[in-house]
Amino acid sequence: MTLNELIRSDYDSLLKMAKKIDPINGQDYLHDAFIKIPQDKDVNITYIYFTIKNLMIDDIRKNKEVIYDLSNIDIIETPTFDYNVGISEIENRLTTFQKLLLDLIRNHKISLLQISKETEIEYKVIYRNYQKIKKLCKDLEM
Repeated sequence: MTLNELIRSDYDSLLKMAKKIDPINGQDYLHDAFIKIPQDKDVNITYIYFTIKNLMIDDIRKNKEVIYDLSNIDIIETPTFDYNVGISEIENRLTTFQKLLLDLIRNHKISLLQISKETEIEYKVIYRNYQKIKKLCKDLEM
């Protein structure tokens, strides 16, 4: 079936499909697809669907603008957390090695790999202790 025949017979279903893809600009994308597809080419609804979808993706890439509808999202208040109290509580539960590790990471901004190289302690040991610190932080935050 050529594009002209498909438009004559199924325009309403094509428009409905385009509006499902993009409720705001669906009709524009459908008409752009009609322009892009040669009139004498044999097409079906699936071909038009993917053409509309690709036109929409191209438009998003070109504009690099994403619009979010935030009107129906409920905002949930997050509980406040006193970080000073939390840090002292965490430090009380840490071993001396973990305290030193936390100090190097937090205050001196040294990576785990760099700590491993400079102290000649295996990376696995440093990583495992770092994970324990993170787990303790998560447990105390909840």
